[in-house]
Amino acid sequence: MESPIKIQDAHPEKPVRGAWFLRHLEDLFLRADRLVSKLIPAHLNPLTQCGALANMSFLIALASGVLLLFWYVPSVHQAWESLENMSWLGQMVRSLHRYSSDATLFFVLIHAVRMGVGGRFGGARWIAWVSGIVLIGFLWAIGWMGYWLVWDVRAQTLAIGTAQILEFIPIFTEPMSRTFLTDEGVSTGLFFMIFFFHMMLPLAMGVALWIHISRMNRAKFLTSLPMGLWLTATLFVVALVFPATSAEQAKMAVHAQEFTSDWWYLLPMALTERLSGGLLVALLLGGTSLLLTIPWWMTRGIIQKAVVDTDHCNGCARCVDDCPYNAIVMVARSDGHPRYELQAEVDPDKCVGCGICAGSCNPGGIGLPQLPVQDERRRIDQWIDQVLAQNDAPCIAFLCASSAAADFQVAQDGRCSQLEGWRVMAVPCTGWVQALTLERALRRGAKHILIVGCTREDPHYREGVKWTELRLGGEREPVLRRNKINAEGVHFVTYNRSEKQRFIAAATALRNAEPGEISAPRAPEYSRARQIFGGIIVAAALAIPLALLSDAPSLVPTSRTPELVVSVKYRPNSVRDCRPMTEAEKASTPKHMRSADATICERNLPDVRVGIWIDGVEQVQRVYAAKGLSSDGPSIGTEYIELSPGLHRVSVRIGNTAEPGTWSDQWEGELNFEVGRRQVILYENREGFIIAR
Repeated sequence: MESPIKIQDAHPEKPVRGAWFLRHLEDLFLRADRLVSKLIPAHLNPLTQCGALANMSFLIALASGVLLLFWYVPSVHQAWESLENMSWLGQMVRSLHRYSSDATLFFVLIHAVRMGVGGRFGGARWIAWVSGIVLIGFLWAIGWMGYWLVWDVRAQTLAIGTAQILEFIPIFTEPMSRTFLTDEGVSTGLFFMIFFFHMMLPLAMGVALWIHISRMNRAKFLTSLPMGLWLTATLFVVALVFPATSAEQAKMAVHAQEFTSDWWYLLPMALTERLSGGLLVALLLGGTSLLLTIPWWMTRGIIQKAVVDTDHCNGCARCVDDCPYNAIVMVARSDGHPRYELQAEVDPDKCVGCGICAGSCNPGGIGLPQLPVQDERRRIDQWIDQVLAQNDAPCIAFLCASSAAADFQVAQDGRCSQLEGWRVMAVPCTGWVQALTLERALRRGAKHILIVGCTREDPHYREGVKWTELRLGGEREPVLRRNKINAEGVHFVTYNRSEKQRFIAAATALRNAEPGEISAPRAPEYSRARQIFGGIIVAAALAIPLALLSDAPSLVPTSRTPELVVSVKYRPNSVRDCRPMTEAEKASTPKHMRSADATICERNLPDVRVGIWIDGVEQVQRVYAAKGLSSDGPSIGTEYIELSPGLHRVSVRIGNTAEPGTWSDQWEGELNFEVGRRQVILYENREGFIIAR
């Protein structure tokens, strides 16, 4: 005798590693959905449509960003002042831009986490997952650069942190951190480039978003009008109550002190000041690779795809219309059928194995190989006959693998210990259930037929619950022909995994009732006042953490200790060392390049040494290597030395020979070191010493 299986094992998708843990995390979302549904109608629940809310927030951020250009000046010397001197209208637009940007990332993260804990990333869904991670990266980069454009101490800190990361990547001839040592050194061209990418990256996001939804049929890109109005009004209220402000203006010679930070975008700044550039790059690449490859290392096994049975396919194309994932197309028949010109064809790269197509085909021309329609109908017939032979009333239940019955154990004969008196069939989605199968079971003698879905608002398989409801209600083909049967025996309900006990109680009551005595649970009624009051509570519950984390205490370590910074850029004149070629070298040289006095000349760059003395005590003795792929570029290096406040005598010496103690250039003088500030000494051999004061 075969051992019982769990309802959730009916999922055709690849098993997910850590599924038990992920299901418990998903239960938190399901419980939150139940809580929200007590306040507002389920179709207005923001937690079940975070993707559409993120898109709507992004459009608001895009529009407000364009309007902000009426006041903002994209110049490193004028950016901060242009934002500080805006009118009240400009300030309102700026605040709306900030909070809509935060809301975009807020809803995107909720959407991504919900898809992740729900295991909706394997198989054909990999492209949506990977493109989603890319979208998050683009979105975060846009926000990161947006804060750079304010050019306050937040921008100063993240610019230095960004430079630290980029210095580890050998794409710049000169370390970027040298750019941010003095106010005069900050490049206007670099600032404008950041502004340019901040404006252009949303176009790349548009392409990534198209890829993200390319495999979805009838993708819901934006929210409904009521949800859009609630979102816009909430963002306006937050912008009025918590206006966005700048921190102190960026000054390179001043250590950034306590300031608030937008954790939605700037939380990584807590790491840039604590970790080296190499470790930051390793974390970035490692974390990104880990997230991008989740569809492969988190899943195992082979997914079950839908297949077409041409003997039963009549070319009606209902499966094409019903497939939520664009996985089915109509093609010319391969069997030469005299009556039908077309047949369905499944694209295995797009099919997720939901079985919704099976429910759209009464003849059983398409379906899942592990749930063949004709065989399952005969199995149900056997169950009904067995129960009738025992003088009992047959009750048949079709249970979705993501519903409240996911953990139930089902025996081969359909018996389930949690549902006494029911014969149970586990299905991946209620969309698999065919109307003809229900009619056949009722004619054979079934008393009750119970179809249980997971949730209407955010089902595991898109549109499966929706199509089931419409087919049973006679609004979508193939319909349940109520004039042919006693339709009072058919019950369609939805219970998510957090409602197990409620479902068991409802199923038990239905089992003991006569057809028509118990109707399906009705959705609660919401008065206009209740909807408004509930909407305010839900909006506030989301807006408060959004606003608080947008202006939270910074986690960036600060220091008020005075500091001396010495940055050297030395371009030495190369020395050519020439010598005659040896006989072996001549023999390896092509004949047309040989000459009697052939020589080999090599360019040698002298060592560049830097020495720093404070109050007559040597602090630094360093040799800087030449930059460049051929080591023929300038020698560049920066030294940071913390000092006590007050006057100190500083001596900086530069040497371009290999002889220790021989210096080609030097500067010496007294500098006053103040708390919270630093003194910067720049040196270039073609310009000499520059004391930035």
